[in-house]
Amino acid sequence: MVTFRFYLVSLVAVFLALAMGVVVGSTLIDRAIVDRLDRSVESVSDRLDRQRDENAELREQLQQLRDYADGTAASVVDGALEGGAVAVVAERGVDAEVVESAVAMLQQAEGTAPGILWLEPSWALAEEGDRTRLAEVLDVPETGPGRLRDRAWGRLVTALEGGSVQGDPLQDLAEGGFVTYQDVGEVESGVDVLAGVGEQVVLVSGPRSQLAPELTLALGQGLVRAGVPSVVAEAWDEQEDGPARGTVAGLVRDQDELADALSTVDDLDLVQGRVAATLALADLRNGVRGHYGYGSDADRPLPERPPA
Repeated sequence: MVTFRFYLVSLVAVFLALAMGVVVGSTLIDRAIVDRLDRSVESVSDRLDRQRDENAELREQLQQLRDYADGTAASVVDGALEGGAVAVVAERGVDAEVVESAVAMLQQAEGTAPGILWLEPSWALAEEGDRTRLAEVLDVPETGPGRLRDRAWGRLVTALEGGSVQGDPLQDLAEGGFVTYQDVGEVESGVDVLAGVGEQVVLVSGPRSQLAPELTLALGQGLVRAGVPSVVAEAWDEQEDGPARGTVAGLVRDQDELADALSTVDDLDLVQGRVAATLALADLRNGVRGHYGYGSDADRPLPERPPA
């Protein structure tokens, strides 16, 4: 006879069987998952180790290339300028060590490049006091900032070339706080040493310049008007969310009248860029202009070495 107790025992047995099945099944599944995760972690770890080894090898190769470039740069530019006079004008904010290294390379190329003429932030003429002071320095009526800067730049370039000009622009602008001179090398001198060394000009700008990009364009236009063979060089500096390499040089390259009259370099921050700027100056003597570096609109990394 089937009793209630029989039903109860049967029901309990069923539930026990289900519980044991769940426990056993979940244990097997968990073990499989754990094993699979262990294999995945091991695989990722192996790939990470291989990637680290590859990165270390690439860093070593990159350092070897840098050492090679540094070691051969002097021989590449040796004698390229043959005593030619070069004025290096840099916008304040650009890495000073980069500009100093560029001047040192010009000196290695036997160029007459005594130092750096820095254009100070006051050159922007953003303040009324700066405009008043520059007008006094130039001994002209106070006008708009663009016209004042053009006048000052024109006189400055003429002084660098050694031409006849009203007053003493180099000294006057230095005393007014618009320019600062920095020697490069062991010989100490003053700003007047730059008078007459501007047969050619290297104008250095970059993303960290304290002068606006349109001022760089205005300076380039002034060099073209003066007929001075010049190189506009960008000392690029990597910044988070900053401009790409060649952005500053690209401003000149985008202006046909400037691109046809000036040479540009977008990697003065690299030794190959300093070599390019030096060889570009040598090319300008023969009327050859080009746009060099690694920016998107550069012609190629380096000019060809001019024949001896």
